[in-house]
Amino acid sequence: LEDCTGAYEVSSSNAVIRAWSQAYASQSYADWETYHALCLAQGRVAECARLHHLQMACEKLCKAHIMKDGRQNFNWRSHKCIAKTLPIIVRDIASRTTDRGTKSNVVSHLLQIARALSPHIESLAPTSDAQTPNAEYPWQDQSGAVVVPAEYDFSEFAPLRTPRGAQLIKLLQHAAQTLK
Repeated sequence: LEDCTGAYEVSSSNAVIRAWSQAYASQSYADWETYHALCLAQGRVAECARLHHLQMACEKLCKAHIMKDGRQNFNWRSHKCIAKTLPIIVRDIASRTTDRGTKSNVVSHLLQIARALSPHIESLAPTSDAQTPNAEYPWQDQSGAVVVPAEYDFSEFAPLRTPRGAQLIKLLQHAAQTLK
């Protein structure tokens, strides 16, 4: 979790850190609800808008998870916490909520999807590099063309549209609800 560590301390009190964790989880859950509503709108909403809320929900869920045990040396301003933390959350929640008979296969598949998608989800947050695809702002591709997020296909997120992808999203939304 080295990308999330830093000199930013919210407070030295574990109770206050846990309160921040619950606040991040509550906001994550609200972002999940918005993501879900945007998914139901299908063709009327640009994919980048759905993915923007997915990124925000995942980022806040990861921050809630990191802070839940009172961790203080945490850079809460950083967007760089999803790639490493999301698979840990998936492993923890899936192993607790999946039926024992199907646990290893389901957990393994969900972890595979989470590990594959979490760096892409993390990269949806804009950076100062105007050449990086993100869900919010236009960027310039390698050929020099300016790309509009609302017109970009974000094909790397196709696994989210599978039954296992939907199961992963439900699991993450459950994690946010559990932490709040």
